[in-house]
Amino acid sequence: MSNWNRPAEYDPNQASRSMALHGQAPDKAKLKNEFGFEDDEDVVSDGSGEMEGGDHEDISDSKDVSKLKAAIQRLENENQGLTDKLTRSEETLEEFKQTAKRAAKMKDREMDKMTKEHAKRQKQYAIEMKENDEIIENLHARNNVLEANQKDDVDGAKMKKLIAKQVQSNKAFEKAKKLERECNELKIRLTEREKELRKRIDERDTLVEKYKKMKKKIAATEEESRQKLMKLEHQLQKGGESSEA
Repeated sequence: MSNWNRPAEYDPNQASRSMALHGQAPDKAKLKNEFGFEDDEDVVSDGSGEMEGGDHEDISDSKDVSKLKAAIQRLENENQGLTDKLTRSEETLEEFKQTAKRAAKMKDREMDKMTKEHAKRQKQYAIEMKENDEIIENLHARNNVLEANQKDDVDGAKMKKLIAKQVQSNKAFEKAKKLERECNELKIRLTEREKELRKRIDERDTLVEKYKKMKKKIAATEEESRQKLMKLEHQLQKGGESSEA
């Protein structure tokens, strides 16, 4: 509301009559047009000092002041509403930031865990592949020996042992292939999770920018309302000073 305090001795009837007698009546039509009020036939339309109805003028003055005060009150309410809206927007933005941080930390921990598991499997895979290579190499060597001695009377026990080694080698090879497939699947899942995380980060950044723009817009609207309020208070105070004069 306005900070203008009307003097205790102020008499709107006396002030209005005095201004009218000395040709100092305020241009109420200008005030009404400036703040969007409808024209009132009871308002003095010129500065000739002529009054149209005496007490009628006093009623018009009171209406003007009431309308100005009502306009100021509306602006104050609008300003308060914008302030509350800005506060809620800031709280929502902060809550979203905290949620995004927690989600990012959770995703980071999950990614670290999966990366460690992937590294562990890769290491185990390398060990088993090395063992498999040694088995295959040994198998090839034994096959070469077998082929070289096929014309001779080869001990049946050696043949059975060689076959068992070959079966073992085949099992190790299948196990290595299975581990390789699992490793590739894990890589694919890690890539998909990374894409999902990046998408959520982009969505978070977009929402943050949206809230920043909203905050700026609300602040600009609030400043505009504040300027209108100051203008109305100044006009009301100016009208009061003219009435006292």
